[in-house]
Amino acid sequence: MDSLAEAERLLLNGEPRRAAEAARRARMFARRHDDDGGEARALMLLGQALAQAGDHKPAVEALVEARAKWAGLPDQRHEAEALIALAELSPDEATADSYLDSARRLARAAGVVRLEGDALLAWGERAAARGDEDIALERLSEARERFERSESVLRLGLTLSRLANLEARLGHADRAHEALETAIGLFEDSGDLLDEADARRQLGRLLAGMGDRDGARDALSAAVRRFAAGGDLEGEGACLLDLGRLEAKAAPGQAGRHLRHAAELFRRAGNAALGAEAQKAMALLPAE
Repeated sequence: MDSLAEAERLLLNGEPRRAAEAARRARMFARRHDDDGGEARALMLLGQALAQAGDHKPAVEALVEARAKWAGLPDQRHEAEALIALAELSPDEATADSYLDSARRLARAAGVVRLEGDALLAWGERAAARGDEDIALERLSEARERFERSESVLRLGLTLSRLANLEARLGHADRAHEALETAIGLFEDSGDLLDEADARRQLGRLLAGMGDRDGARDALSAAVRRFAAGGDLEGEGACLLDLGRLEAKAAPGQAGRHLRHAAELFRRAGNAALGAEAQKAMALLPAE
């Protein structure tokens, strides 16, 4: 296996340190053979691996080098990918927005609609996180259109989930509900179990806020089953925590069972903070 392929495999397997070493070997090989494209790909993988390992500064340096290499090559999509990766690591909002705007323009010039959607989705997520809701809604809506046009099913589902969260925050419960139902269908059809579970949990919390306890219980219970099937202990526990809080007044016994199970899952997952939340919720349950 060549070093580039090895770096990709190791990165996907969650071994960033080994992936970084493989990427460095790939870069050296590419430089010896005057392969600018190969060196740029190696630098991208190196930056991604270092970022995954938590080595922020060298990750940024590798991605900046990758961008510079790609900028001198004909295919603009790769420079756009580097800019999206740099934006993710940037602590400065204005700088990140500038990177993403440039990435969007490069992707559009290259005719890669899906990549343009990636830049818009990342931009919308950052805007939503900082409370810039108008920009977030605009960018996420644009991303939705790009993913619909490019038939990027999973990215469309993720964008709809983000839009639903934003619409709920803005008080547009009906729009949020519609977006989540569509996202759930997309995830279900594509077999994306954990993203489907996350969207069902989001739907359950939305319905609980709307006063639909039965609908919320059904959605959260479905999410629990999917997180359990996918082996996501924290996701399963978070849904059980939501169910426990939902049932606290009407069925404290059932709520207690949900919360005890949640606390055990958080213990197994090593998440002491969420475990403490489950314990606190149990302590607040009324006597039966």
